[in-house]
Amino acid sequence: ASKKKKVRGVGNRQRSTSGFGGAAVEDCPCGSGLEYMKCCGIIHKNADAFANATPEQIVRARYSAYAKREIDFIVGSVHPLNDKFQADIDQMKHDIEINCYDNFELKQCSILEETFEGEG
Repeated sequence: ASKKKKVRGVGNRQRSTSGFGGAAVEDCPCGSGLEYMKCCGIIHKNADAFANATPEQIVRARYSAYAKREIDFIVGSVHPLNDKFQADIDQMKHDIEINCYDNFELKQCSILEETFEGEG
């Protein structure tokens, strides 16, 4: 009989499933059709990729971050002027962690329209 490795999480809920191994080659949750580490995973793990990403890639990466429970990326990608931003980063992480583990499943990311305001 084979034993399954249990992923420790909050209560019965699991922590991030991204990273090395099978998770790195699975399809990206954003629906691009690419492998996770060739799509949003690289944006989650590499600051230069994040800095050079298009607005659509950032939206997809944030979607995938919620699907993958990548709390550090979610917090790091909230603009300080966003009304959801909290100056107490530890509290913000805690709040997102609690909400991220409510046993939800994201099934599809659809960008319907892009508009640009402000800078640029």
